[in-house]
Amino acid sequence: MNQSTQSRKRKRKESKLETEKCSICLTKLRKYVASPKNCRHLFCLGCLKRWSRTQNTCPICRRRFSRIEVLNQRSKKLVRVLPVARADQQNIQLNRIDVFLMLSITTRLMSIMRTLLYDI
Repeated sequence: MNQSTQSRKRKRKESKLETEKCSICLTKLRKYVASPKNCRHLFCLGCLKRWSRTQNTCPICRRRFSRIEVLNQRSKKLVRVLPVARADQQNIQLNRIDVFLMLSITTRLMSIMRTLLYDI
């Protein structure tokens, strides 16, 4: 076997190993895998969902996506499609929740302070 044939076999084997592992957590892909709608890179479903909360780009090729395709890992058949909110919209929603919580806590603390100061 010549060197170029060995090199091609090694590259095919490396490529196969890469598709069998999640590039985010580096573990073996399970029965159901996730792929950003605009590319064909495969990840663990949980990993890609967590990733999409802060980034709406593929971790490998950086293509923007707005949906996650859930596929059967062996057959690559589409199981379902999950919508993804834009990361900046999610951050705005989280900031609103933070502000609401701070206002609630502040209001409660002021109520406690009034009770302590005036009901002695």
